[in-house]
Amino acid sequence: ELNDYLARSYMHTGDLSEAQDIFLETTKKFSGTKESVDAYFYLGLIYFVNKSYPKAQAQFEKVLSQTQYSEHEIASRYWLWRASQKLDNSRAQQEAQILISKYPFSYYGLLAIAE
Repeated sequence: ELNDYLARSYMHTGDLSEAQDIFLETTKKFSGTKESVDAYFYLGLIYFVNKSYPKAQAQFEKVLSQTQYSEHEIASRYWLWRASQKLDNSRAQQEAQILISKYPFSYYGLLAIAE
């Protein structure tokens, strides 16, 4: 948990490379745990910011595959949709529909509806 706080503080100060290293280490050390799912989510955000859309998409898919840890589900759906928009428009449309149908009155659902 300490590593998570450290990595997120690196993110907030803009040192994405350091944050990425810590999150990658977390995914290896704590595979299958809530900590690793959190790390996949934040890695997805880092990859998205760095315009590594295929890597971002893969991280958000990993989060969504761990259904026992649903804390990041809605945000992961949203960012998966955004990454898919950069890669595959048909996939992006599918992701938007899932977001809208599953979370129509959420912040992210309303953003998808507005588009």
